[in-house]
Amino acid sequence: MDTSAQGIPTDTFLGVGIFLIVLPALFVSARLAGNLKLRRGLRVADWLSILAIILLAGTLVNFMLIVNALADPNVSILYLLQLVAASGPVAASTTWVCKAPILFLYVQIFGIKQWMRIWSYATLSITFFYLLGWNIWLLYKNVPRGDQITPDFLVDSAYAGSVAGVASGALGLATDVVIFVLPFPVISSLQLPVHKKIGLVIVFLTGLLGVAASAVGVYFKYLSLSGTSTDIKGAMVLTIIELSIAIIVGCVPAVSTFWTSIVLQSALYSRISTALSLISLTRSSRSKHSQRAQDGANVSAEYINNGSGDDERSTGKSMGSYGGGVNVVPLRDIKVPEV
Repeated sequence: MDTSAQGIPTDTFLGVGIFLIVLPALFVSARLAGNLKLRRGLRVADWLSILAIILLAGTLVNFMLIVNALADPNVSILYLLQLVAASGPVAASTTWVCKAPILFLYVQIFGIKQWMRIWSYATLSITFFYLLGWNIWLLYKNVPRGDQITPDFLVDSAYAGSVAGVASGALGLATDVVIFVLPFPVISSLQLPVHKKIGLVIVFLTGLLGVAASAVGVYFKYLSLSGTSTDIKGAMVLTIIELSIAIIVGCVPAVSTFWTSIVLQSALYSRISTALSLISLTRSSRSKHSQRAQDGANVSAEYINNGSGDDERSTGKSMGSYGGGVNVVPLRDIKVPEV
């Protein structure tokens, strides 16, 4: 089956996938730099973030191999089954590792609340064992028994993959909702200025994008289970978007530390700030000079308009007043001395 002409073009799919890996990788790099500057060491969540980028890249590679195999009419059925069988564990482990740092972050920031710790650790445990169980079952259904691959085995394997996809997607959506909702009761009770509360809410609202991507992804998987033809590359992109957003949300607080402790203290930032200040002062000085010149031109124009009298007397007075001390006297008033 040639999928290259269906849905998203393969080149576009690859480009979007690479971007969705590079972007969270930058956030993870900032997270590591900030935490190393602050604590001189890494925690479990930091190592999980590194592993998440590696697994996300592996997920994209696996997706690309599946897309290329589906587009190749000469592909081996066994090879395609191996790729599909590998996609389950890879996607499941990537999902858990990408979302786990957020829950560890909740424990770190809001761990003073006992119910927050319980919910966070419970979500970590439930998702881990749930995904592990489904993928063990999926591997069992996709590994052929014997040398012959029968049509019944292929049908059963494809159906098992669709069922596992819907089950895993539903759990992922539920996990995203829990992760999205958990911090808001704590934020509302914090004794913080309103603008700081709003800032925290905006940070965690980015998780809503992950919830939306997860919901659409579950819908695509359900259509596949029901036998409806879907855009497989579109569903894969939604999966990568969901996981990328999860990595970014988990890194945002550490990125703030990176900004304040490294970027704002760097010589480069100081130089850029100084240059921008000089540019601003120069523009302000030019603006004031231009305004003064304009005011002077307006005064001159007003003087010219007011100084243009209609009679000789007004002319004489004006010249007497402003002509450098020279008085103009009419000729009839001049007395010629007698000789």
